[in-house]
Amino acid sequence: MAEVSSPLLIILTGLRRIGRNFSTILKTALIPFFISIAMVMVAREIGSPMRLALDAVHGLVVIFYLSTVVPVTMGRTPTGWARFGFSLPAIKSITRISQWKNTFSLIVAAAIVLIPTAIVIGLFFLKIEALLQVSKNIWLKAPAHIVLEPSNIVLEPSHIIIEFIMIMLLGGLISAAYNKAVKARAKICGINSKAALKAAIDGGAAMLGFVFFPPSPRAITTVEAEALMAMVPDGILKVALMVDPTNQDVASITKALPIDAIQLHGSETPARVTEVKALSGGLQVFKAMTIATPEDVALAHEYEKSCDRILLDAKAPVDATRPGGNATPFDWQLISNETWEKPWLLAGGLTAQNVGNAITITGAPMVDVSSGVEDAPGVKNPAKIAVFLDAVERGG
Repeated sequence: MAEVSSPLLIILTGLRRIGRNFSTILKTALIPFFISIAMVMVAREIGSPMRLALDAVHGLVVIFYLSTVVPVTMGRTPTGWARFGFSLPAIKSITRISQWKNTFSLIVAAAIVLIPTAIVIGLFFLKIEALLQVSKNIWLKAPAHIVLEPSNIVLEPSHIIIEFIMIMLLGGLISAAYNKAVKARAKICGINSKAALKAAIDGGAAMLGFVFFPPSPRAITTVEAEALMAMVPDGILKVALMVDPTNQDVASITKALPIDAIQLHGSETPARVTEVKALSGGLQVFKAMTIATPEDVALAHEYEKSCDRILLDAKAPVDATRPGGNATPFDWQLISNETWEKPWLLAGGLTAQNVGNAITITGAPMVDVSSGVEDAPGVKNPAKIAVFLDAVERGG
């Protein structure tokens, strides 16, 4: 059962998510914003029933835009029509908030934020319009006895600005409430013992990683992997980690083991990722990308068209014998403002002590740990696995 969020926590998280994705939100707002202005201006010049029809269309534009803002504030890059502020399925995020108490907290948070914001912004624009109207009358040398009152001011499309600001804030709050109700999930990588496997399953891990890279202290044989995988219940993904595998490597692993996905952790190109997916018979393919600079983040985006999931890991030290599992994090701020087309995982130096902060900063929907739950390289500690999974459940 998900932990119930307080309205204050929803507000703080929502504002942080809006700030992190502000430029993307503005880009998606442009087209629906100008369509809304056009609708209102045309409706002002015509009568019923066409005016009602235009108002209805304007309402749909608003709903479509809200349904785009929600996934944007969750860190998902809009695709298709959603790039222009038009989508609908994401509105389901409202209904998928798991507990009614979370939904109630969302309503309270929305009231706390939206009502005073609407009043302040509304008064601001009324003042601006009044000033403009006074300026216009002075320029026209209007008689001094004319009294300008708010009721006489023609409200131009400025209320649409207020409306879109409200939508942006509401989208952030919905995203925050959903994030607090639907927690990040975890992948425990380098499973090589029954005790570690049981701890990961009992703790609620969503994925289990099995390493097939001999230089790694976590590497296992297909015989050992087969025995472990037989214990994994349905619903938990079994991921085979490989480094620059040959065609024969891919074929032997997929034929011998009931894996659900392959994680490529080497120097594979996007074309090679596509080849591996075909060789595996269409299994999910994760591509691990090591991050140290903004250029690395840009390179990771280039793989989104060829892989099913992106795993963002820290660059290995110069003297490392393996590309991952080196217990070193990277600068999470490098991806704090990123949105991704594909599902993604955060890895690299995660522990029970820092994973909550990592989720808060990056908005990661899934985290991957290996060395952070070990007593020594390749020696998993079941207690550490349990503590780590509990920390992920508490979230960021």
